[in-house]
Amino acid sequence: PFATLPRAQQAVRALVAKGLPPGGVVVNVAAGEYRLTESLAFTAADSGTAAAPVVWRAQSKGQAILTGGQRLPAPQAVTDPAILARLPEAARGKVMQVDLRAAGITQYDDPQPRGFGRGKSMPVMELFSDGQPLRLARWPNSGFLTSGKVISNDEKGGVFAFADERLARWSAAQDPWTLGYWGYLWAEQRDPVRVDAAAGTVTIRDKVTYGGLNPGMPFYFYNLLEEIDEPGEWYLDRETGKLYLYPLDPKAELKLSLLDTPLVTANAASWVILDGLTLEYGRWHGAQLTDCEHCLLAGCTVRNVGGEGAIIEGGKNDGLFGCDLYNLGRGNKITGGDRKTLAPGGHFIENC
Repeated sequence: PFATLPRAQQAVRALVAKGLPPGGVVVNVAAGEYRLTESLAFTAADSGTAAAPVVWRAQSKGQAILTGGQRLPAPQAVTDPAILARLPEAARGKVMQVDLRAAGITQYDDPQPRGFGRGKSMPVMELFSDGQPLRLARWPNSGFLTSGKVISNDEKGGVFAFADERLARWSAAQDPWTLGYWGYLWAEQRDPVRVDAAAGTVTIRDKVTYGGLNPGMPFYFYNLLEEIDEPGEWYLDRETGKLYLYPLDPKAELKLSLLDTPLVTANAASWVILDGLTLEYGRWHGAQLTDCEHCLLAGCTVRNVGGEGAIIEGGKNDGLFGCDLYNLGRGNKITGGDRKTLAPGGHFIENC
């Protein structure tokens, strides 16, 4: 037995280099939680053959867990008068805090505008309570507000009218964001904003180009300490490293996703099989296979990741069979084959 997955991988590569035994090789992964600080990366050096595949198999299905997250200490009561004053009155005494720096967590994601016309999506940090994803505090808690008259939309940003006495409570808010459907009702955009309660305006910190900025469009505010007013909402102060949340259950296990690369990658590998493993708590994708052949996820669970559950790009005859994939930030994506020659890729998702 080896203590770590990379050490087991070294042993497999040594077998591949000198020639795999008939029937191939199995890495039996014992039950437990394996914390990943970088992707578990497979290459041609990890490859098997049709007669001798390389199988990474959970000894107990679903109990060998590859995680990109970290368990947080129990939350404590908020005592800072300045923070209490910013919280909704009804939530004071119910919102709790976790000092991430004291827990050794100092690398926070750098939120980037995303959505239609906002470039490539980036990994995003998420908080979970007993495996259930929580949401950044927002207003309203459900449904949407409506944008007012468009004042300007240029290189300095998009500005529209919006007046509500609630905005006056956000004078100390450092980084409010909006999710809005500014041009089309099927094209959302997420952007940091500036709120001017006195002038009754909201400024999107970038020009809105995809469909333009229009009045009468649905949006909501989020990422606001001042709007933590119901169980399951949270906010992170990136300057102090303090995470504030209204717990669903004060005794629940809290986990924060940290790994900002896919949990598992495979590039130009062949006949590598993941069997019965669980992949969870990554900021980005669960598994990403690129230009591989005959690689397979069988009976695996992929959950609580911020990107795609599984991506298969290029290569031939890769697939997912009998897997459970849920609580994904996006979906699953498979591309393959040659469009010009119509040669099939042979990729598949079955019984998932």
